[in-house]
Amino acid sequence: MIRAVFDTNIFFQAAISQTDPSFECWNLVLAGRVQVYMSAEIFAEIREVASRPKLLKAFPHLRGVAAIQLLHNFRNKSIFIMSVESSGVEIRDLDDTKFLDLAVTVNAEYLVSRDRDLLDLREDSTFSSQFPELKIVTPVGFLEIVRAT
Repeated sequence: MIRAVFDTNIFFQAAISQTDPSFECWNLVLAGRVQVYMSAEIFAEIREVASRPKLLKAFPHLRGVAAIQLLHNFRNKSIFIMSVESSGVEIRDLDDTKFLDLAVTVNAEYLVSRDRDLLDLREDSTFSSQFPELKIVTPVGFLEIVRAT
């Protein structure tokens, strides 16, 4: 099974639009083709984002019971890791470190994100040589890879 860490934006884009590639990425988790990992820090960020007034105004279907079910689904379909080690890698946006640290801790094959601060690590030769097995990809890139296997 493919091991992956999803950035918070992947979870929410999957919840917001069934036509977004992130929705298809999440469906791979539900189908048992991908094992996604989550940490307490990532779950806390998902909960915080889910309560943002701007998001709730734009997507009213993410309120109340629906929001609780969504969070429950994300949490229960993920392998929850309680202890995450530091990867030792510094990234431009320190808030994104939690995704990289988790990916390294669980020896994930993929970190799926649309965040430039993470995606730009692909161009860093030091990072690539330190973590040659970890691929940081967009949802579209992840789907292409999974479909090819």
